[in-house]
Amino acid sequence: ALNSGGGLYNYIVSNQTLELSNVTFDNCSAVNGGAIYSNINAGGKLIIENSCKLSQCKATLGNGGGIFVYINFASQFEFEIIDTIIEYCEAKSDTSYDIPPTGYGGGIFLFGPGDYDPSSQRLDLKGMKIYNNSASSGGQSLYVVMTKVEEWCKYGGEGEYVKGNYSDGISNKNELQGIAKDQSSFNTLYPQEIQAQQNHLQYFWTSQIASLISVGVILNVSNTDAPLQFSIKGRGMIQDKLCVKLIEIESKTSV
Repeated sequence: ALNSGGGLYNYIVSNQTLELSNVTFDNCSAVNGGAIYSNINAGGKLIIENSCKLSQCKATLGNGGGIFVYINFASQFEFEIIDTIIEYCEAKSDTSYDIPPTGYGGGIFLFGPGDYDPSSQRLDLKGMKIYNNSASSGGQSLYVVMTKVEEWCKYGGEGEYVKGNYSDGISNKNELQGIAKDQSSFNTLYPQEIQAQQNHLQYFWTSQIASLISVGVILNVSNTDAPLQFSIKGRGMIQDKLCVKLIEIESKTSV
């Protein structure tokens, strides 16, 4: 497999524009960006439109099974998906090492430096149609590494610039994931650190979602006031009283 961009490698700068229209990428593979690897900077624009299709493309030991996009988010870039199907694409991790991270973004892996301004509307995935993509580590169809990922998700209505045909309450929440880091910080994180800090993107535009990270229980029978102490970590949770029902209690005996 190629190192980057199994079907297309492009570096877009100096107000250049690349438009892909009615293009099909089928069974392409590379370490990063199974079908497309794109570096967008200094006013570059990438527009994917008019029934483009990426099918069964694979990042063999990296990120972005369909598309790998590196963007300087502080620049005058533009990345827009108007009408594109991304299906059965896969990002596979390299199990021989943990850093830099691999196996993220089965459909699209999007990352870079700089603070993005969502009101610029330069990052628009409204026309993304995702089906049956997979990733070893996270983001079955989309994984975003961007400091302002939360602000981007909240801009507009219900993640309109983010989710494409993703359906709240129906789609698997693992389809769209991300982390509020720039690319240099992300590349120094171990998998367990990423897992602790990443989010399902739907969480940012839907307050009803809560995700549980870990639960710990300490039993101290000598403490009659609080014999059971719970430690619960999660996201989107509301602090309140915890109700627990003990189904069965037996005496502990020692031999």
